[in-house]
Order: sequence, then structure tokens, then C-alpha cells
Amino acid sequence: MSVAEVKLLARRIMERRLRSLEPLTISETLFHYTTSETGLHKILGENTLKLNDVRSVRGDDREVTYLRTEIEACVGRSALDVPSQREYLENLSRTFYDDFGTDWSIYVACFTQAIDQPLHWMRYADGGQGVAIGFDTATLKRSGFGFSHVTYDLADIRKKLDTTFTAAVEAYSAIRSWSPLKRRNFQFEVAAMQVVRLGSTTKRPDYSWEEEVRIVQFDDVLRHGFELRSFPASAVKQVILGRRCTRNLAEVEFALTTRGYRNVVVSRSQHI
Repeated sequence: MSVAEVKLLARRIMERRLRSLEPLTISETLFHYTTSETGLHKILGENTLKLNDVRSVRGDDREVTYLRTEIEACVGRSALDVPSQREYLENLSRTFYDDFGTDWSIYVACFTQAIDQPLHWMRYADGGQGVAIGFDTATLKRSGFGFSHVTYDLADIRKKLDTTFTAAVEAYSAIRSWSPLKRRNFQFEVAAMQVVRLGSTTKRPDYSWEEEVRIVQFDDVLRHGFELRSFPASAVKQVILGRRCTRNLAEVEFALTTRGYRNVVVSRSQHI
């Protein structure tokens, strides 16, 4: 098998095993809370979503230590065919924590399933002076955007990590034509890349109120901390102005119409 064929096989194995652990549904409308300037002028004015380097959107260092502890426990439970489990763990930890972003990056855009939520206004929308943009999930999916639920529950995190290493073992077993060393190196790559992906959609339980869903994009081309992706005007369903936002409804409705947005419901928040 060629390298490309093996990588495709490994991805299919990983996707098949992890698919059953993902929630079955995502809300029809996903909201992005942000400042008035960013929301009205950059996102809606330029029809673009900004995907930021995942390192810039992590909550705090506790998220890192939280997941690292679980990775260590998971490696200990797994049936990985490695000559030295400690060495394997050290390499994996280094890939996730020390070399993150050295040769590749993960970019994310953050959304929530929570509509008009007071804590979101306070934390992400300039204390209620910003806006919340409601996107049609199905339209974004048809435009090539993929979504992943953020995992907060410790039991779910453990299941995903265990499944990741089980899939790595399965990938190792499926490529018998390769030498043992080459197979082990590939097994490590399969596990490491998926752990990094899981790390980009994992948060501690005290963030669960966010009900977050993310667009996640892996890229081996280093950029300048972010990437811009366009979306069709039909993807926007709703714009909620923060209660303290200085823009008025008629002004925003007119601006949206002139920019090609149709049938967008514009309202004002009842919170903050």
C-alpha cells in the first residue's frame, strides 16, 4: 500500500470509530457572539469567518494539564505495540504540548447552540455592546464547513481517547506489508494527530455552559495565526444586537439588505 492509501485507510478507521461518540445533532442555528465592529463590519461586511490558531482560544493552562493527565492514563490502558511505553508517551506529549504549531496548525471558529445567553454577552460580546450572529448550520455544511462538539464531560473525553488509541492499533494491524518500525512510526502519527484534534475540542466541565460547537481545520501550511474563509449570504439567519449596542435595528437591517443578505431577522437582546 502507498503512503497515501494507508493514510486514507487510517482516517476512515478513525472516523468510523469516533462517529458513534459524537452527538447525533447540532442545532439548526449556531450563534457567534462578538463585538459590534467585528460582527457587523468584518464578518457580515466581508462575508468571512476568521479561524484562529487554536492556541489563542484555549481558556487557560488548566485545560492543558487536564487533558494531559487523561492522555497519560489512556496510553497506560491501551494495547499499543510500542517498545517503550514511557518513550511513546513522552513523544506524544511533546507533539501535543511542545511542538504544537511548529510544523502545522489547527484553526478554529467558535460557535454556541445557546441563543441570547447572558454569560456569552458578558464574556464574548463586549459586555452586551456587541452582536450575536445566527448562522444556518446546514448552509455552512453545504459550503464545506465541518463542525465538532466541544467535549466537557470527563467520561466522554476518556471514551474518545480510548477509541483513538484503539483505532491506532487497528491501523497498525492493517498495514502488514510495512516494516515493524515503519508501522510503529505511522501508528504514533495516527494517534498523535487525532489527540491534537481532540485537544482542540476539549474543555474542562466548568465551561460546559458555553454549549460550544467549533469549526476545526487542520493545516500543515503555517500562516499568521489565523485564516479567513468566506461563506454565502444565505448562511446568515439572524442578528441579535446586544442590549447595550449603540446600533439601531433599522440601521442594521438596511445595511444587511444593501450587502445582499435576505430574510435576516434582526432583534435586540433582552439581557445585560
